[in-house]
Amino acid sequence: MIDEGQLVGIISGSDFVGAAINLLQPHEKISDEVEIGEDLEVDQLDDRGDL
Repeated sequence: MIDEGQLVGIISGSDFVGAAINLLQPHEKISDEVEIGEDLEVDQLDDRGDL
């Protein structure tokens, strides 16, 4: 990472893996809670009204 032309940090592959895991965990929880049937419509899943 560079800030104002100076090296301030190094991002490694494990940093990217950690970020990916953190981003996927909420998605995994949601997909475990909702089983989508063939006849289920998107608006039936939209609890917040933002889909």
